[in-house]
Amino acid sequence: MVGPAYPVAMDLTIKDVADRTGLSAHTIRYYCDQGLVPSVQRDSNNQRLFNEDCLGWLERVKVLRECGMSIADVRAYVHQCLRGDETLSERMELIEKYAHIADAQLLEAHARADYLRKQLAYYAQIRDGLVPDTTDISRWGRR
Repeated sequence: MVGPAYPVAMDLTIKDVADRTGLSAHTIRYYCDQGLVPSVQRDSNNQRLFNEDCLGWLERVKVLRECGMSIADVRAYVHQCLRGDETLSERMELIEKYAHIADAQLLEAHARADYLRKQLAYYAQIRDGLVPDTTDISRWGRR
């Protein structure tokens, strides 16, 4: 990630962060408890306070989780990031692996969308009386 696409903000509440990221408050708390948001702070009442860095971490975690990365792998990635340049090659390998996974997921999603479009075209032909409805199982024994 290049950096968060949010305006500079300090001391955001968990509700603010949930609204900005689309993650549930429960998920945000879980990610924090798992050590995936190292920059989160606590106020005098022990409530989590988030800043711009937190939003960046959460965005990264969200994308990585959407690609299927395990919590353990995300945690390892976060720790590698915190160690700096010495882990750059490891981070690149991990991100490359999940970029390939995301590419495969995209191909699968396109295949599903193509199937659904074909089904829609077929149903339109049925509706227009061009072909019989072979998907209606109630008619299968009455041919």
